[in-house]
Amino acid sequence: MENKEYTYKRIAGTLDYGLRNPPVFIRYMWAFVGLGVFCLVIFTVATIVAREPLLLLAVTLFPLFFCSFGGYFIIRERCHNNVIKLLCQDAVEIVAYTEKVYCESARMRTYNGAAFILLNPKYNQPYILKVKVKYRTEKHIYFSNAKENSPFDSLFLKGCSYHGKMVEDYGDGKVKILYSPKYDKVMFLKDEKVKKIVSEEIEE
Repeated sequence: MENKEYTYKRIAGTLDYGLRNPPVFIRYMWAFVGLGVFCLVIFTVATIVAREPLLLLAVTLFPLFFCSFGGYFIIRERCHNNVIKLLCQDAVEIVAYTEKVYCESARMRTYNGAAFILLNPKYNQPYILKVKVKYRTEKHIYFSNAKENSPFDSLFLKGCSYHGKMVEDYGDGKVKILYSPKYDKVMFLKDEKVKKIVSEEIEE
């Protein structure tokens, strides 16, 4: 296995939690937090000078929204990255076979990337991703957006981000993935494209 840091940078996301956010998105979230803090300071000073405590309570809701909105996605991305680093410790590169499976509730179970979906309607499809893996002599089948709780679930890390894009990019074909035997988890690689196939089972 190559250098762990290099491996970490190659990872596009995990089957459980979806694709990683683009760096530009996280920069925008930091901008939201900075704007919220700036407005909070300005509004606080202004209301103290005006001696209107009730006004202070009202106007702080606006900057607090910006801080909490941006802060949530920043923390979620950090939690996701920490899980990826953990999975990289024993990850092995193997071939998996993927399939798009119809699931009407898939539209509602993606966790973020709503604006992305609005700009790219083709990703708002009622499908989840089925991944078939053979590691050594054992076969495994996994599903994206699975209802079973993951041991890594937390307040900030639930659901599947950019789920529709993940299904579209990696569905219905053969693709190299990273598999963690210790944690029994699947990760997708940025530099690996799915090879479309009609139907194929994992070889014996």
